[in-house]
Amino acid sequence: MVTMLKEKSRRGRGHVLLWVLAWTSAAVAFTGSTTNSRNVPPTASLRESEAAAFGGAVQASAAPTFPDNLTKREKIEFMLWRAWHSMGNPRPRSKEVRECIAFFRGCQRQLGHKKLLVDAAGGHGGIACVFLAHKRADRAIVVDLYQPTSFENLRSAWADGTDASVKYHIADVSSPGWLSSLLDKEAGDLQPSEIAVVSCHACSLLSDELIRACTRSQVDFALMPCCHGEDSRKGKMMLNTAKMLGIPHDMLIDISRLGIIEESSGYKASMRCIDSSITPQNRILLGLRESEADAEKRELARSASLYRLARKYRHIGIPLGKGAGSMTVVLLCSQSQKPIPSKLVRDLCILAVFQTQTASVSPATLGWQLLVFMEVEKCRFPPHTLPCV
Repeated sequence: MVTMLKEKSRRGRGHVLLWVLAWTSAAVAFTGSTTNSRNVPPTASLRESEAAAFGGAVQASAAPTFPDNLTKREKIEFMLWRAWHSMGNPRPRSKEVRECIAFFRGCQRQLGHKKLLVDAAGGHGGIACVFLAHKRADRAIVVDLYQPTSFENLRSAWADGTDASVKYHIADVSSPGWLSSLLDKEAGDLQPSEIAVVSCHACSLLSDELIRACTRSQVDFALMPCCHGEDSRKGKMMLNTAKMLGIPHDMLIDISRLGIIEESSGYKASMRCIDSSITPQNRILLGLRESEADAEKRELARSASLYRLARKYRHIGIPLGKGAGSMTVVLLCSQSQKPIPSKLVRDLCILAVFQTQTASVSPATLGWQLLVFMEVEKCRFPPHTLPCV
Protein backbone atom coordinates (compact mmCIF):
# COMPACT_ATOMS: atom_id res chain seq x y z
CA MET A 1 0.00 0.00 0.00
CA VAL A 2 2.77 2.37 0.98
CA THR A 3 4.66 1.50 -2.20
CA MET A 4 1.59 2.33 -4.36
CA LEU A 5 1.16 5.74 -2.66
CA LYS A 6 4.80 6.61 -3.26
CA GLU A 7 4.45 5.67 -6.94
CA LYS A 8 1.35 7.91 -7.35
CA SER A 9 3.19 10.75 -5.62
CA ARG A 10 6.10 10.48 -8.04
CA ARG A 11 3.71 10.45 -11.01
CA GLY A 12 1.93 13.55 -9.64
CA ARG A 13 5.21 15.45 -9.30
CA GLY A 14 6.09 14.44 -12.85
CA HIS A 15 2.82 15.88 -14.20
CA VAL A 16 3.41 19.13 -12.30
CA LEU A 17 6.92 19.37 -13.73
CA LEU A 18 5.59 18.86 -17.26
CA TRP A 19 2.99 21.62 -16.77
CA VAL A 20 5.69 24.01 -15.48
CA LEU A 21 7.91 23.30 -18.48
CA ALA A 22 4.99 23.82 -20.87
CA TRP A 23 4.04 27.20 -19.35
CA THR A 24 7.70 28.31 -19.33
CA SER A 25 8.08 27.47 -23.01
CA ALA A 26 4.91 29.40 -23.83
CA ALA A 27 6.13 32.41 -21.88
CA VAL A 28 9.50 32.37 -23.64
CA ALA A 29 7.82 32.12 -27.03
CA PHE A 30 5.51 35.03 -26.22
CA THR A 31 8.37 37.19 -24.97
CA GLY A 32 10.42 36.45 -28.06
CA SER A 33 7.62 37.66 -30.33
CA THR A 34 7.50 41.15 -28.81
CA THR A 35 9.65 44.01 -29.98
CA ASN A 36 11.47 46.71 -28.09
CA SER A 37 10.58 49.85 -30.00
CA ARG A 38 13.29 51.92 -28.37
CA ASN A 39 15.72 51.71 -31.28
CA VAL A 40 16.07 47.91 -31.00
CA PRO A 41 15.49 45.63 -34.02
CA PRO A 42 12.63 43.13 -34.03
CA THR A 43 13.61 39.54 -33.39
CA ALA A 44 14.25 37.13 -36.24
CA SER A 45 10.93 35.41 -35.58
CA LEU A 46 9.13 38.49 -36.90
CA ARG A 47 10.70 38.31 -40.34
CA GLU A 48 8.38 35.73 -41.89
CA SER A 49 5.25 36.50 -39.87
CA GLU A 50 5.30 40.23 -40.64
CA ALA A 51 6.92 40.36 -44.06
CA ALA A 52 3.64 39.46 -45.75
CA ALA A 53 1.70 42.20 -43.97
CA PHE A 54 4.41 44.81 -44.57
CA GLY A 55 5.61 43.83 -48.01
CA GLY A 56 9.22 44.89 -47.38
CA ALA A 57 8.62 48.59 -48.03
CA VAL A 58 7.81 51.54 -45.85
CA GLN A 59 4.92 52.58 -48.06
CA ALA A 60 3.09 49.26 -47.71
CA SER A 61 -0.56 49.21 -48.68
CA ALA A 62 -1.55 46.76 -45.96
CA ALA A 63 -2.01 48.43 -42.58
CA PRO A 64 0.60 46.93 -40.26
CA THR A 65 -0.03 46.14 -36.64
CA PHE A 66 2.12 47.82 -34.00
CA PRO A 67 2.92 47.23 -30.36
CA ASP A 68 0.79 49.34 -28.05
CA ASN A 69 1.68 52.87 -26.90
CA LEU A 70 3.98 53.80 -29.78
CA THR A 71 4.37 57.40 -30.93
CA LYS A 72 4.22 58.30 -34.61
CA ARG A 73 8.00 58.44 -34.80
CA GLU A 74 8.37 55.07 -33.07
CA LYS A 75 5.89 53.49 -35.48
CA ILE A 76 7.98 54.66 -38.41
CA GLU A 77 11.11 53.29 -36.77
CA PHE A 78 9.32 49.98 -36.17
CA MET A 79 8.42 49.85 -39.86
CA LEU A 80 12.03 50.60 -40.83
CA TRP A 81 13.27 47.74 -38.70
CA ARG A 82 10.75 45.33 -40.22
CA ALA A 83 11.71 46.41 -43.72
CA TRP A 84 15.38 45.93 -42.84
CA HIS A 85 14.66 42.37 -41.66
CA SER A 86 12.88 41.51 -44.91
CA MET A 87 15.34 43.07 -47.36
CA GLY A 88 17.90 40.99 -49.18
CA ASN A 89 21.66 41.01 -48.86
CA PRO A 90 23.82 42.98 -48.92
CA ARG A 91 22.35 45.28 -46.31
CA PRO A 92 23.66 47.53 -43.51
CA ARG A 93 24.51 45.95 -40.18
CA SER A 94 22.05 46.40 -37.33
CA LYS A 95 24.57 48.69 -35.58
CA GLU A 96 24.54 51.02 -38.58
CA VAL A 97 20.74 51.08 -38.56
CA ARG A 98 20.78 52.04 -34.87
CA GLU A 99 23.25 54.83 -35.61
CA CYS A 100 21.10 56.22 -38.44
CA ILE A 101 17.96 56.25 -36.30
CA ALA A 102 19.76 57.73 -33.29
CA PHE A 103 21.40 60.39 -35.47
CA PHE A 104 18.01 61.39 -36.86
CA ARG A 105 16.56 61.62 -33.36
CA GLY A 106 19.46 63.78 -32.24
CA CYS A 107 19.23 66.51 -34.86
CA GLN A 108 15.90 66.40 -36.74
CA ARG A 109 14.21 68.96 -34.50
CA GLN A 110 17.05 71.46 -34.85
CA LEU A 111 17.35 71.05 -38.62
CA GLY A 112 13.61 71.14 -39.26
CA HIS A 113 12.06 70.21 -42.60
CA LYS A 114 14.33 70.62 -45.63
CA LYS A 115 13.55 70.50 -49.31
CA LEU A 116 16.99 69.05 -50.07
CA LEU A 117 19.15 66.91 -47.80
CA VAL A 118 22.76 66.08 -48.66
CA ASP A 119 24.11 62.95 -46.92
CA ALA A 120 27.88 63.50 -47.16
CA ALA A 121 30.08 60.38 -47.02
CA GLY A 122 26.74 58.60 -46.78
CA GLY A 123 27.76 55.03 -47.61
CA HIS A 124 24.55 52.96 -47.64
CA GLY A 125 22.44 56.15 -47.60
CA GLY A 126 20.74 55.18 -44.35
CA ILE A 127 20.51 58.67 -42.87
CA ALA A 128 19.01 60.10 -46.06
CA CYS A 129 16.40 57.33 -46.16
CA VAL A 130 15.49 57.81 -42.49
CA PHE A 131 14.89 61.55 -43.03
CA LEU A 132 12.72 60.75 -46.06
CA ALA A 133 10.76 58.07 -44.19
CA HIS A 134 9.95 60.59 -41.44
CA LYS A 135 9.10 63.18 -44.14
CA ARG A 136 11.70 65.62 -42.82
CA ALA A 137 13.08 66.09 -46.34
CA ASP A 138 11.48 66.24 -49.78
CA ARG A 139 14.43 64.65 -51.54
CA ALA A 140 17.96 63.57 -50.68
CA ILE A 141 21.32 63.09 -52.36
CA VAL A 142 23.87 60.63 -50.98
CA VAL A 143 27.46 61.65 -51.77
CA ASP A 144 30.46 59.33 -51.51
CA LEU A 145 33.45 58.03 -53.46
CA TYR A 146 31.60 54.95 -54.67
CA GLN A 147 28.09 53.52 -54.46
CA PRO A 148 27.78 50.30 -52.43
CA THR A 149 25.44 47.62 -53.76
CA SER A 150 23.49 47.76 -50.50
CA PHE A 151 22.21 51.24 -51.41
CA GLU A 152 19.68 49.90 -53.92
CA ASN A 153 18.35 47.36 -51.41
CA LEU A 154 18.02 49.99 -48.71
CA ARG A 155 16.38 52.50 -51.03
CA SER A 156 13.85 49.90 -52.16
CA ALA A 157 13.02 49.00 -48.56
CA TRP A 158 13.10 52.42 -46.87
CA ALA A 159 12.25 54.89 -49.63
CA ASP A 160 9.97 54.69 -52.64
CA GLY A 161 12.73 53.13 -54.72
CA THR A 162 12.93 55.90 -57.32
CA ASP A 163 15.50 58.55 -58.16
CA ALA A 164 12.90 61.23 -57.42
CA SER A 165 13.31 60.83 -53.65
CA VAL A 166 16.94 59.79 -53.11
CA LYS A 167 19.83 59.26 -55.49
CA TYR A 168 23.57 58.75 -55.40
CA HIS A 169 26.24 61.23 -56.45
CA ILE A 170 29.87 60.13 -56.81
CA ALA A 171 32.26 62.77 -55.46
CA ASP A 172 35.15 63.24 -53.05
CA VAL A 173 33.69 65.21 -50.14
CA SER A 174 37.18 66.11 -48.92
CA SER A 175 37.94 68.06 -52.11
CA PRO A 176 37.36 71.84 -52.17
CA GLY A 177 34.26 73.07 -53.95
CA TRP A 178 32.38 69.76 -54.10
CA LEU A 179 29.36 71.10 -52.22
CA SER A 180 29.01 74.34 -54.17
CA SER A 181 29.29 72.41 -57.44
CA LEU A 182 26.64 69.93 -56.30
CA LEU A 183 24.24 72.68 -55.21
CA ASP A 184 24.74 74.59 -58.46
CA LYS A 185 23.63 71.45 -60.28
CA GLU A 186 20.89 70.15 -57.98
CA ALA A 187 19.53 72.99 -55.82
CA GLY A 188 17.90 74.99 -58.59
CA ASP A 189 15.91 77.86 -57.06
CA LEU A 190 16.21 76.57 -53.49
CA GLN A 191 17.40 78.98 -50.84
CA PRO A 192 20.27 78.00 -48.48
CA SER A 193 17.76 77.86 -45.62
CA GLU A 194 15.95 75.03 -47.45
CA ILE A 195 19.06 72.83 -47.65
CA ALA A 196 20.92 70.82 -45.00
CA VAL A 197 24.03 68.65 -44.97
CA VAL A 198 24.31 65.64 -42.65
CA SER A 199 27.17 63.23 -42.09
CA CYS A 200 27.51 60.33 -39.66
CA HIS A 201 31.08 59.36 -38.74
CA ALA A 202 32.89 62.04 -40.71
CA CYS A 203 36.41 60.68 -40.23
CA SER A 204 39.24 62.85 -38.94
CA LEU A 205 39.92 65.93 -41.09
CA LEU A 206 36.78 65.28 -43.12
CA SER A 207 34.78 66.87 -40.30
CA ASP A 208 36.79 70.09 -40.62
CA GLU A 209 36.40 70.09 -44.40
CA LEU A 210 32.64 69.62 -44.10
CA ILE A 211 32.36 72.49 -41.60
CA ARG A 212 34.30 74.70 -44.00
CA ALA A 213 32.22 73.69 -47.02
CA CYS A 214 28.87 74.16 -45.24
CA THR A 215 29.70 77.57 -43.79
CA ARG A 216 30.86 78.76 -47.21
CA SER A 217 27.59 77.61 -48.79
CA GLN A 218 25.60 79.05 -45.84
CA VAL A 219 23.57 75.87 -45.24
CA ASP A 220 22.58 74.17 -41.98
CA PHE A 221 24.53 71.05 -41.11
CA ALA A 222 24.85 68.24 -38.56
CA LEU A 223 27.82 65.91 -38.39
CA MET A 224 29.11 63.25 -36.02
CA PRO A 225 32.94 63.20 -36.11
CA CYS A 226 35.15 60.18 -35.50
CA CYS A 227 38.82 59.12 -35.80
CA HIS A 228 39.97 62.23 -33.94
CA GLY A 229 43.55 61.02 -33.48
CA GLU A 230 44.47 61.16 -37.16
CA ASP A 231 44.99 64.94 -37.36
CA SER A 232 48.79 65.18 -37.47
CA ARG A 233 48.87 68.95 -38.02
CA LYS A 234 47.69 69.83 -34.53
CA GLY A 235 47.54 66.41 -32.89
CA LYS A 236 50.44 66.88 -30.48
CA MET A 237 49.22 70.28 -29.31
CA MET A 238 45.72 68.91 -28.75
CA LEU A 239 47.04 65.87 -26.90
CA ASN A 240 49.10 68.02 -24.53
CA THR A 241 46.23 70.44 -23.95
CA ALA A 242 43.76 67.63 -23.27
CA LYS A 243 46.20 66.10 -20.79
CA MET A 244 46.59 69.39 -18.92
CA LEU A 245 42.83 69.94 -18.80
CA GLY A 246 42.12 66.35 -17.81
CA ILE A 247 39.59 65.72 -20.59
CA PRO A 248 39.56 63.20 -23.46
CA HIS A 249 41.47 64.17 -26.56
CA ASP A 250 38.50 63.70 -28.90
CA MET A 251 36.28 65.85 -26.69
CA LEU A 252 38.74 68.75 -26.86
CA ILE A 253 38.87 68.53 -30.66
CA ASP A 254 35.07 68.63 -30.91
CA ILE A 255 34.92 71.60 -28.52
CA SER A 256 37.40 73.45 -30.73
CA ARG A 257 35.21 72.67 -33.74
CA LEU A 258 32.22 74.17 -31.94
CA GLY A 259 34.25 77.35 -31.52
CA ILE A 260 35.03 77.42 -35.24
CA ILE A 261 31.33 77.06 -36.07
CA GLU A 262 30.33 79.73 -33.56
CA GLU A 263 32.83 82.20 -35.01
CA SER A 264 31.61 81.62 -38.56
CA SER A 265 29.59 84.57 -39.78
CA GLY A 266 25.86 84.05 -39.31
CA TYR A 267 26.12 80.69 -37.52
CA LYS A 268 25.23 79.39 -34.11
CA ALA A 269 26.84 76.18 -32.84
CA SER A 270 25.37 73.50 -30.60
CA MET A 271 26.05 69.90 -29.63
CA ARG A 272 23.83 66.88 -29.18
CA CYS A 273 24.72 63.38 -28.02
CA ILE A 274 23.29 59.98 -28.83
CA ASP A 275 23.46 56.90 -26.62
CA SER A 276 27.12 55.94 -26.13
CA SER A 277 26.14 52.25 -26.12
CA ILE A 278 25.38 52.62 -29.84
CA THR A 279 28.75 54.20 -30.61
CA PRO A 280 31.42 55.83 -28.42
CA GLN A 281 31.81 58.56 -31.06
CA ASN A 282 28.42 59.92 -30.13
CA ARG A 283 28.67 63.73 -30.37
CA ILE A 284 26.64 65.53 -33.05
CA LEU A 285 27.95 68.99 -33.96
CA LEU A 286 25.27 71.33 -35.30
CA GLY A 287 25.78 74.51 -37.27
CA LEU A 288 22.55 76.45 -37.73
CA ARG A 289 22.17 79.69 -39.63
CA GLU A 290 21.05 82.60 -37.48
CA SER A 291 18.14 84.79 -38.41
CA GLU A 292 18.81 88.50 -38.84
CA ALA A 293 17.01 89.22 -35.58
CA ASP A 294 19.15 86.72 -33.65
CA ALA A 295 22.33 88.05 -35.24
CA GLU A 296 21.38 91.60 -34.24
CA LYS A 297 20.67 90.50 -30.67
CA ARG A 298 24.03 88.80 -30.46
CA GLU A 299 25.83 91.89 -31.76
CA LEU A 300 24.02 94.15 -29.31
CA ALA A 301 24.96 91.81 -26.46
CA ARG A 302 28.57 91.93 -27.59
CA SER A 303 28.50 95.73 -27.71
CA ALA A 304 27.04 95.85 -24.21
CA SER A 305 29.79 93.55 -22.93
CA LEU A 306 32.49 95.76 -24.44
CA TYR A 307 30.93 98.85 -22.91
CA ARG A 308 30.75 97.22 -19.46
CA LEU A 309 34.39 96.21 -19.78
CA ALA A 310 35.35 99.79 -20.67
CA ARG A 311 33.49 101.15 -17.66
CA LYS A 312 35.26 98.72 -15.34
CA TYR A 313 38.64 100.00 -16.52
CA ARG A 314 37.52 103.58 -16.02
CA HIS A 315 36.20 102.91 -12.52
CA ILE A 316 39.50 101.42 -11.33
CA GLY A 317 41.24 104.66 -12.34
CA ILE A 318 43.50 103.70 -15.24
CA PRO A 319 44.47 107.04 -16.88
CA LEU A 320 44.09 106.28 -20.57
CA GLY A 321 43.32 108.22 -23.70
CA LYS A 322 44.40 111.63 -22.40
CA GLY A 323 45.75 114.00 -25.05
CA ALA A 324 46.96 117.60 -25.18
CA GLY A 325 45.11 120.09 -23.01
CA SER A 326 43.74 117.26 -20.81
CA MET A 327 41.05 116.63 -23.40
CA THR A 328 39.76 113.11 -23.91
CA VAL A 329 40.61 112.17 -27.48
CA VAL A 330 39.63 108.49 -27.28
CA LEU A 331 35.87 108.65 -27.70
CA LEU A 332 33.09 106.23 -28.40
CA CYS A 333 29.80 107.16 -30.02
CA SER A 334 26.94 107.14 -27.52
CA GLN A 335 25.09 103.83 -27.51
CA SER A 336 21.86 105.81 -27.77
CA GLN A 337 22.95 107.56 -30.95
CA LYS A 338 22.76 106.37 -34.53
CA PRO A 339 24.62 105.14 -36.44
CA ILE A 340 26.31 102.74 -34.06
CA PRO A 341 30.05 102.51 -34.78
CA SER A 342 31.38 99.43 -36.48
CA LYS A 343 33.01 96.46 -34.76
CA LEU A 344 36.42 97.84 -35.78
CA VAL A 345 35.85 101.12 -33.94
CA ARG A 346 34.63 99.38 -30.79
CA ASP A 347 37.54 96.95 -30.81
CA LEU A 348 40.04 99.75 -31.31
CA CYS A 349 38.55 101.61 -28.36
CA ILE A 350 39.02 98.61 -26.08
CA LEU A 351 42.48 98.02 -27.51
CA ALA A 352 43.44 101.46 -26.22
CA VAL A 353 43.33 100.05 -22.71
CA PHE A 354 46.22 97.71 -23.42
CA GLN A 355 48.25 99.76 -25.89
CA THR A 356 48.48 102.89 -23.78
CA GLN A 357 49.14 100.82 -20.67
CA THR A 358 52.26 99.35 -22.32
CA ALA A 359 53.19 102.69 -23.93
CA SER A 360 53.41 101.01 -27.32
CA VAL A 361 51.29 103.81 -28.82
CA SER A 362 51.01 107.33 -27.46
CA PRO A 363 47.55 108.38 -26.26
CA ALA A 364 47.43 111.30 -28.67
CA THR A 365 48.33 109.14 -31.69
CA LEU A 366 45.80 106.49 -30.76
CA GLY A 367 43.17 109.12 -30.13
CA TRP A 368 43.64 110.71 -33.53
CA GLN A 369 43.48 107.27 -35.17
CA LEU A 370 40.15 106.61 -33.51
CA LEU A 371 38.79 110.02 -34.46
CA VAL A 372 39.60 109.25 -38.10
CA PHE A 373 37.72 105.95 -37.87
CA MET A 374 34.77 107.70 -36.27
CA GLU A 375 34.75 110.28 -39.04
CA VAL A 376 34.65 107.51 -41.63
CA GLU A 377 31.80 105.90 -39.70
CA LYS A 378 29.99 109.28 -39.59
CA CYS A 379 29.57 109.09 -35.82
CA ARG A 380 28.02 112.14 -34.20
CA PHE A 381 29.79 113.91 -31.35
CA PRO A 382 27.06 114.99 -28.91
CA PRO A 383 28.01 116.79 -25.67
CA HIS A 384 27.34 113.60 -23.69
CA THR A 385 29.72 111.50 -25.78
CA LEU A 386 30.84 108.58 -23.66
CA PRO A 387 34.56 108.06 -23.04
CA CYS A 388 35.58 104.53 -23.78
CA VAL A 389 37.59 104.30 -20.55
